[in-house]
Amino acid sequence: MLQAPAATIRSKAGAAASVSSATTRLRQLDREWDQEQALQFGAAVIGFLGAVLSLTVNSTFILLPAFAFATLAQYLVQGWCPPLVLLARVGLRSSSEIDHERYALAASVGEAHEPRLAAAAGGD
Repeated sequence: MLQAPAATIRSKAGAAASVSSATTRLRQLDREWDQEQALQFGAAVIGFLGAVLSLTVNSTFILLPAFAFATLAQYLVQGWCPPLVLLARVGLRSSSEIDHERYALAASVGEAHEPRLAAAAGGD
C-alpha cells in the first residue's frame, strides 16, 4: 500500500489553510468601505441634515449641503478633496489600495491551486 510522505500531507494542509484564510480575507475586502464610499455617504448625510436643519432651525444651515456638494465636485474634478486626509487618518483606504490587496490575494490563491490543477491535468 502506497502512503504519501508526511511532508507532502503537511504542505497540502498548509496550502488548504492558506487558501481558506485568503478566501476569508477576500470576503472581508468585499465588505470594506473605501474612501470614496465614505465620502459619498458623508456628503449625503451632511446634505440631508443641512436641508432639514435649514427648514426647521435656521436658514444658514443650507451652507452644509452646499459644502458637501462642493466637496463632491472637487473630488470629481481633481480626484482629491480635503476630507480624504481625514478619512485616511481614520484608517479608510482608497479603492485602488483595496483592489491591490485583492488582486495579490487572488494571485496567491491561484498559485496555491496551480500544483493540484497541473497534477490533475497530467492524469496521475
